[in-house]
Amino acid sequence: MNQETTALARVVGALTQAAARIRELEREAEGLLHEQGDPQGAAAKLRRKAELLRDLPDELDGLLDGLDPQTRDRVERKADNLCARASAALGQGSVFWMRNLLYPEDYREGEPNELERFITSLGR
Repeated sequence: MNQETTALARVVGALTQAAARIRELEREAEGLLHEQGDPQGAAAKLRRKAELLRDLPDELDGLLDGLDPQTRDRVERKADNLCARASAALGQGSVFWMRNLLYPEDYREGEPNELERFITSLGR
């Protein structure tokens, strides 16, 4: 495996872990809200989701070395965009906005979210 392939595998691995944790937090939030009637607990899970997205550039920081410049730029731009949106949602304290991070208006349940689609696009 060359340096670029190794670097890409590390980045994809980190993003995949983040995406899986985000899905887990969303499931936990839904359960807390709809099964346990705990809106505060659900809001805490969604805040954690937004914090993960906000912290994504820092999580990827040491992993980008070795990527080709175009891929590195794509990853940095996506991470910075997700960070900015998550930071805005956290700043507003909007649980609705935190919940809908990664999901366009026309999203259908079961489809990949924005982060998952981005991860897939890196493999092409």
